[in-house]
Amino acid sequence: MAPSDFQREVFEVDGQAVLKNQEPDRIAPAARGAASAARSEATVFERGSGPSGNGRVWPEAEWSSHTLREGEHLAALWNSRWGLRLSTLFQLGGDPDNARLLDVVHPGQEIEWQADAAGELKRLRLWTDRARGYEWVRLEGTGQFTRVEITAEREVDHHLLRGEFRGAVIDSLREKPALRPEAARAIGARIEDHLPPGERIQEGDQYALLVEVETLSGDDTPFDIRLLAFALRMANGTLTAARHADGRFYTPEGKPLLPPFDRHPFKGEHRITSGFSTGRRHPVTGRVAPHNGTDFALPVGTPVLAPADGRVTEVERHPFAGRFLVIQHGQGFSTRYLHLQKVLVRPGQRVTRGQRVALSGNSGRTTSAHLHYELHVDGQPVDPMGVELPRGDPLTGTELARFQYTTQPLLAELEEITGTRQLAMQPRTDTRHQGGSVEPR
Repeated sequence: MAPSDFQREVFEVDGQAVLKNQEPDRIAPAARGAASAARSEATVFERGSGPSGNGRVWPEAEWSSHTLREGEHLAALWNSRWGLRLSTLFQLGGDPDNARLLDVVHPGQEIEWQADAAGELKRLRLWTDRARGYEWVRLEGTGQFTRVEITAEREVDHHLLRGEFRGAVIDSLREKPALRPEAARAIGARIEDHLPPGERIQEGDQYALLVEVETLSGDDTPFDIRLLAFALRMANGTLTAARHADGRFYTPEGKPLLPPFDRHPFKGEHRITSGFSTGRRHPVTGRVAPHNGTDFALPVGTPVLAPADGRVTEVERHPFAGRFLVIQHGQGFSTRYLHLQKVLVRPGQRVTRGQRVALSGNSGRTTSAHLHYELHVDGQPVDPMGVELPRGDPLTGTELARFQYTTQPLLAELEEITGTRQLAMQPRTDTRHQGGSVEPR
C-alpha cells in the first residue's frame, strides 16, 4: 500500500496492542489464483484449529486470496473490494511491527484471508515472497490477534549429473533433463568458482555433479539450488570436493578449495576514515544510506593488493565510484575497490594473494584521497573488518573425521563420471547459509 494512505488512517483510530508469537509454522503452498487455497493447509496445525495455544479458528469461514497489482492500495481494497471491517485494519496497524509489515506491500505480493459473513477478519496471511510470510490469527472471543511467521512447505530432490562438457558449461548442463533451464544456468554460472587459480574447464572435460534442488510444493520452479559435491576430470587431473557443514568445499583429505584471505588489501597500517555501516550520513550528499565497505586513508598511488587468489571480473569507471575493480574469489566471496587512480589488471585475469592489482586514488565523488574496500559473501555486503575470513587451514582431528563420515556417501556416487540419475537422500543443511535463492550455493 502507499505508506501515506495507510499511516494517515491508522493514526485516526486508537490501535489495540497485538500479541506476537515468533515461532514459525510451515504451510503447504499451491499455484496462484483459484488454487491458492490449497496453500492454506498448515503442516503444524490443521485448518479449522488454531496454532497451539492460540484458540480455535472458525472452520465455516472460507479462504479468499488476492495478488496485488500496480497502483492498488491495501486500505482501499480492504473494505470496498474485500468487504472487511476497516477498524480491524486500523487495529492491526496500531502495532508498530505490524505497521512495518503492512506498510510495504508491493505489486505481485499475495494476501489471503478468512472472514465471516459480517466481514469480521479471522485470519490474514501476507506472503513476503514465494516461500515466507506472516499470519495473523484472531483469538476467539477477543479482539486480539496473534502473529506468527509462516513458511511454505518444500520438496527436495537430489540429482546426480554426469557427462562431458561440450561448448560452454551452461550449454552442457542445459542438455540434462533433470535440470530446468534456470537451474542449469545457475549451476553453470558458478561451477568454475571452485576451480584452483589458473584452472579452466575445457572442451571434453568430464564432470559428475551432485545437486540438491528445492522447490515449493505445487510449483516446480527451483527455489533453492545447492551443489553438494562434484568431480571434474580435466587434462591435468581430477578435482573432487564436497560441501562441509560450514558451507565451504573441501577435498576428500580435508583441504579447502577457498583460498586464505588477508584482512587488509594493502601493506602497513592505514587509518579507517569511515567504517561499514547500515546507516551512515554521506559526507558529500548528507543523505543517510548504507555504507557497504570500509574507507582507508591511503595516499594517492598506494599499491592495492589482492587479499586472496581470485579472478578479475570487472574493471570500470563510474561518476561516483571512480575507477573501480571487482575480484571474484570463489564460493560466493568477492571484493570491490573504489576511487582508484589506476587499475593494474584486466577482466578475466587470474590474480594471486598479495599481487598488486591497483593504485589507490581520489577518482569519482570523494572528499579526499582514500580507498573504499568492500567484501561480499553470496551477493551481500559484509563488514570486511569484522567478518570471519577463510584461513585456508585444512580440516583436522574430529572435524576431519566428521567431514569424511558425512561426505563419504556423496563422494562414492561421483566415482564413475557417466550417466545421470535421481537419488533418494535426506535434505542437506549447513551452518553458513539460511533461506533460499535460485542462485546456487
